[in-house]
Amino acid sequence: MQVPLTDTQIDEVRSRFDRELEKYVGLSELKKMLGDLIDSAADSARYPGEGGALPPNMMFLGPPGTGKTDMARLTGWVMHELGLLGSGSFVEATKQTLLGQYSNRVGDSVRKCVEDARGGVLFIDEVYALSRGEEGMGQEAVDALVPLISSTNDVLFIIAGYHAETMEFMDTNRTPAPPPPPSPLSQSPHL
Repeated sequence: MQVPLTDTQIDEVRSRFDRELEKYVGLSELKKMLGDLIDSAADSARYPGEGGALPPNMMFLGPPGTGKTDMARLTGWVMHELGLLGSGSFVEATKQTLLGQYSNRVGDSVRKCVEDARGGVLFIDEVYALSRGEEGMGQEAVDALVPLISSTNDVLFIIAGYHAETMEFMDTNRTPAPPPPPSPLSQSPHL
């Protein structure tokens, strides 16, 4: 059972987070989103028995060098420090990682990535690369990944990549469902 954090402990995490963010120029949309996320997570850390849960999975979108991976690491660190992620692990996956070495073992490779990220973050960079080539292996990886994202409650999934390609990939692989309620935590900042 998670022990409640004191306001002093939460303020210390927030202060360290703010110092880290100061190292990055711009990113105002992302900084605001992450600040709101910390506020919400801090409430969960203060009252852990009252429904504290991981935030919604996220997308960090933008060109190379805009801090997507660093911000994903920072988000995972904060969630771990506030007690919402157990291990604080950070697993970075690419197309190669998800597909694995053998064409008949794609599902196993995807499941291993998720298992390795238990209690932490699974960061999938350039997820849209799965839709390119590999004679159906990429779609097999997507087909294995989607139900795991839906059913895994101890991994924060963050995907990253170029804005247009990622959104096209998401549209192509979206299953019909009612739209989720609006939330400032489910935004996908463009970096």
